[in-house]
Amino acid sequence: MKPAKRNEDPARDPMVEAVAAQLDVHLLCHSDAEGFYVPIDFDKVIVDVNDRGLAGGMLGSTQRLLAELIEVAPAIGISLAGGQLSDAAAAKLAADDPERTPLWSERMAWLVLFENARVSLADGTMIVFH
Repeated sequence: MKPAKRNEDPARDPMVEAVAAQLDVHLLCHSDAEGFYVPIDFDKVIVDVNDRGLAGGMLGSTQRLLAELIEVAPAIGISLAGGQLSDAAAAKLAADDPERTPLWSERMAWLVLFENARVSLADGTMIVFH
């Protein structure tokens, strides 16, 4: 896997667009600017089709988000043990050099989402983007 070039928009990749259109990949469909993930397990992303004021227009499942993050971790060079990220591995990720680490941005986004999903499930709280 190669990172997108500086002038490319990875969201415009035909494969990404096709998968996102299915509304069953919580990691791809949900807005990263506003909205919620809730600690309730449901398959499809809930879409506010009637524009009733759901921030971000979509509601994601924390359980599905975490499962998807675990699934993509190896593709971006993140090793998990039984779906868990050790404290040492998390510290190493956080200390990665952006100039020398392939997929650095993707790995940092992954780490933030993974830690938020982990806490959301442990504490029964929502993940809120605003």
